Parts: sequence; structure tokens; C-alpha cells
Amino acid sequence: MKAILKNKKYARPCPSCGNSTVFDVQSIRSGVDCCDIYVECMECGYDPTKCHPGYRYEDVWGDIDYGTTYMAIACWNDAIDEFGYENDSGYIIERTT
Repeated sequence: MKAILKNKKYARPCPSCGNSTVFDVQSIRSGVDCCDIYVECMECGYDPTKCHPGYRYEDVWGDIDYGTTYMAIACWNDAIDEFGYENDSGYIIERTT
């Protein structure tokens, strides 16, 4: 599902392309009774939780709505804050802080 944020302050900018307003919200089954909900950058496909799935939002049903989307964006922010800007190999792409 495509999520468009009206205000750039809600999400950290994507380290790959700088996007902070348009995301692709994903929901995948991660267990018998659990789904992971996370966002990817809609511009370049970057996902800071790819190497750190513990930073994805867990939900029993896996529904994508306003609440779970904002929680997934909060997880995006936490993953970028915690791990910096890593690519799939765990290397730092760029650090702007």
C-alpha cells in the first residue's frame, strides 16, 4: 500500500535518495500468529529493517491501516537512529547526523 505523508517531519529521510514522504507499506507473515509490518522507500526501495527485522512492527492480523502505518514509520525512524544508514551488507551508506 502506498503511504504519502503530508509533513516531512514524521519520517527520517531515506539515506539513499532523501525521500521522507512516500513509502510502500508491507505486511508479511512472520509466524503462526504474527505479521511484520514495515515500510520501504517508494522512490528507491530502501528498507532499514531488512537486516534488522526486530525493528519491524508486529501485529497479529497484519492489517495495514493508519495506525499500523504510523507505527511502521516509527520503526523506520528507530532503525535509522539505531543503526545509521546501512545497506544490505551492513555497510554505512551515509550519515547525516
